[in-house]
Amino acid sequence: SVVLSALFLNDKPHPAVLLTLLPIIGGVAMASMSEVTFTWPGFASAMASNLAFQSRNVLSKKLGMKSSSPPPSSSAAPVEAPLDTMNL
Repeated sequence: SVVLSALFLNDKPHPAVLLTLLPIIGGVAMASMSEVTFTWPGFASAMASNLAFQSRNVLSKKLGMKSSSPPPSSSAAPVEAPLDTMNL
């Protein structure tokens, strides 16, 4: 998600965010590699699935940024965006 946000939204993450992700990535990699039933096709499928879901999230955020609707006033109740196929 951080990488895709940087690519598509030009959102530069703070270095502290990147440092906090390193132990998580390392732990998941070590747990996956030591798993008895680990297979590369399964790993590739899981990564493709993660990429698809995160790209959907980032791209929907990018498309939502381009809306021309004015922001709601501070005294009014928050307006929720309607559900559409992108948000489902």
